[in-house]
Amino acid sequence: KEDEKLITELLDWMHQSSADFTNTFRDFCKPDLPDEEAYKSENFRNWHTRWQLRLKTQEQGLDSSLFLMRSVNPTVIPRNHKVEEALQAGEKGDFEPLHNLLRAVEMPYQSGDHITPYQAPPKPSEKVLQTFCGT
Repeated sequence: KEDEKLITELLDWMHQSSADFTNTFRDFCKPDLPDEEAYKSENFRNWHTRWQLRLKTQEQGLDSSLFLMRSVNPTVIPRNHKVEEALQAGEKGDFEPLHNLLRAVEMPYQSGDHITPYQAPPKPSEKVLQTFCGT
């Protein structure tokens, strides 16, 4: 019951703060959270403290929990705006964006400079408003 409450409160906070789903869960895999405004809110800090206390009750310990979280929370996903960017470039004969995207998503749990551009959610001007089956 307490775990369910933690999950619900996290999802509520993510919705209220417009937190990116993928990046939020990946941030939780790190020993320290990034220095971002959303993580500084009192609401989040209270939740995070309770979550940390809950992690300490796990038999496997914090390091094992973080390792497990890293194994199931990808660093990068094929975001629609990056897929669309690669498709548009490919239609013009430029396949470099496609190759870069594929290189980033081939190993979605890895980190590196080549992945950084693919981690960010779209800016308002980059949002893809219509997708088609398979993208």
